[in-house]
Amino acid sequence: MDSLKLLALDTEDLAVVSAHLQDAVFKTDGLAFDARHHVFSVVTNRFVWETAERRGKSFERRRAVVAFKRVEAVRSLGIDRRNTDAVFSLLAVNFTQKGEGPEGTLELVLSGDASIALDVECVEVQLADTGGAWETSLNQLEAPPSGGLNARTGTFAGRRQDGTTWRSDLTTRAAISKAGSLPS
Repeated sequence: MDSLKLLALDTEDLAVVSAHLQDAVFKTDGLAFDARHHVFSVVTNRFVWETAERRGKSFERRRAVVAFKRVEAVRSLGIDRRNTDAVFSLLAVNFTQKGEGPEGTLELVLSGDASIALDVECVEVQLADTGGAWETSLNQLEAPPSGGLNARTGTFAGRRQDGTTWRSDLTTRAAISKAGSLPS
């Protein structure tokens, strides 16, 4: 399969990028913020959802980098930057618009009641695979540790320690799986 390269410039595009990043894992030392260039990046091992439902095919992961551009500020909850070996699973990327302009907050919803909030001028996200695929034995179709799958609605949902809830819609991922993949 060819390497995946996606660009999100609005919330519809972001839903596709979020679906491809669902269940990507990364270590704390894979997070970087370049304040001078207003770029926040995450180096991940992305679960390859676009091939996950093909029969007879094993599950795969690929090394990928996601770059969030036009970032003005970064906040995190539940992440100790000193613990560089801590591993997180990315559950979803959501956008909340502020006012009527394009600015708002991108939220990276993570396992373990953690999250990263990025205040952005607008949605501009790039996702690119940077290496080949490798087989993984972990069944990613299981529910994440801090929530569960609602089979009736097709959503993952859970509650953070602070009482707020998170939700991730799987319909975009299902559409990607049926199409096979998206053009690069």
